[in-house]
Amino acid sequence: MEKSKLNISNKTVAYRGGVVAAATVFAYSLITMIYAIIRSSVTIYGVMPILERNTIIIANGFSIAYSVAIFSLVMAALSSVAGSVAAVILKKSLQYFNRRFNSKRAMLISCMTALAMLIVTYTLFYALLEDWMTFDNAETFVFWFIFPAAIFIAVSMIAGGIINKTLETGIEAASIGINKI
Repeated sequence: MEKSKLNISNKTVAYRGGVVAAATVFAYSLITMIYAIIRSSVTIYGVMPILERNTIIIANGFSIAYSVAIFSLVMAALSSVAGSVAAVILKKSLQYFNRRFNSKRAMLISCMTALAMLIVTYTLFYALLEDWMTFDNAETFVFWFIFPAAIFIAVSMIAGGIINKTLETGIEAASIGINKI
């Protein structure tokens, strides 16, 4: 086995980071879509007359599902690029700051890297969208900023643990001499 196969490459990390980011966007979108459909359908059910509400509820469900599907495709494409970059930055941070592959330290580094990236991203969003951003409604702030940030930190910490273990195993295997077999 060659040494390059024992240690994870930046290209592999970037690909996996992009896939995880896209999958996370789709999962969040699915949860959001189900919530929106149920919440609006309950409101429609309580307001509309009996003969009209079934058709409206079905149309409502399709319109929300279509809108969320299109939006999540766009967001998944953008997030996959950001996820690829984030995964490579996370790998480099772990290689630089955690040379002994301590798992607790890897979690801390992963969390700090995620927080730093969130600060940069949210600062960039604010600079670009200053006039459009409003924090008047707490639900909107939680939906667009807090939940995605919590998910990003959790996924970063899980990915950091996996990357740390992969780096540790690859370097241990190479130092033992498995690469000569």
